[in-house]
Amino acid sequence: MGWLALVTVVVAGCGRPSKTMVTSDLPLKSPLATSPNDPVVGGSAIIDPGANAPGSASRVEITANAVNLRPRHFESAAVVGDRSVAIRFYSGVAPCEVLGRVDVIEADAIKVTLFSGQAPGSADVACIELAVFNEVLVTTQSPVAGRPIVDGAQ
Repeated sequence: MGWLALVTVVVAGCGRPSKTMVTSDLPLKSPLATSPNDPVVGGSAIIDPGANAPGSASRVEITANAVNLRPRHFESAAVVGDRSVAIRFYSGVAPCEVLGRVDVIEADAIKVTLFSGQAPGSADVACIELAVFNEVLVTTQSPVAGRPIVDGAQ
């Protein structure tokens, strides 16, 4: 009887359109929830607001020779040392979206501009639409010393 029930379930599902399920290390929540801590739903990505809690960003490095670079806004900047700043930002998944360059201009403020693009050779790669919370460490030439960190993509 158990074998027959299994065959019935498998056959019953054959005529339905398939749905693609995307799994991720990011915590996902139901888009139907209604509390203030519910995810923000946009496009085809579900972003858990708890995913951007301090320390939850994935550390990324610059991808050499990235192509199609464009400025990317960042979410936050945190001084993590005398000459180090952690820049946190959302991006897509690699290799379709990678950090290609970081420009730093120092004066009374520290202007940081992130540039995202595609990894070399990834033009024909299919990627899911999913927001990933990342951080990159930026080293300044002189101590941060209370200078404001400014988003150069503004």
